[in-house]
Amino acid sequence: MVADLGRASAYGGALGGQVVVNARKGLSVGGRVDALGVALQPFLTDVAGYDRLIGTGDLTLDFVAAGGSVAEMMRRVDGQGRVSLGPGEVRGIDIPAMLATLNAGQVGPQEKTVFDSLSASFDMDGGDLFNRDLLMAGPVVSAEGAGRIGLGARDLEYRIRPTALRGADGTGGISVPLWITGSWAAPNFALDLEA
Repeated sequence: MVADLGRASAYGGALGGQVVVNARKGLSVGGRVDALGVALQPFLTDVAGYDRLIGTGDLTLDFVAAGGSVAEMMRRVDGQGRVSLGPGEVRGIDIPAMLATLNAGQVGPQEKTVFDSLSASFDMDGGDLFNRDLLMAGPVVSAEGAGRIGLGARDLEYRIRPTALRGADGTGGISVPLWITGSWAAPNFALDLEA
């Protein structure tokens, strides 16, 4: 079955692309989705069960997955994509407070990191999403990031390098790398103070 999405209104924006479902020798799904001006939190909640990233922007996704269940497909998904967001927030972590106190304890449902823009490209291989070029610009902190996010295992190994107090020309500042590891539901945060 081939489903042409055309330009459908969804998640406050527009979705387009094509999805191909093949059930001849097991179930496989693949395609390309272009999302323009979509609210990412409800989209990611529906697609991956992840609700910590809030923002509106654009997403391009090429993917292929096979398996007998959604969980198995998520453990075997391959592809690539790109996301670009305007103003938003990451729920569950206050990175500026971590830099200010040099304490990784500013986590929990009431915490958040506000950003003005966020962009990243990614590759997916065997259920793991790999990113090497996260860029986040915020009113207090900017950040770069890279790492692995397990789509099937729902775990992550990710390093963010936030920088605060940059000069007007964008140079200098204070930077302390932050390691995020563990499960999506209960990630561990550690500041790399030696670095």
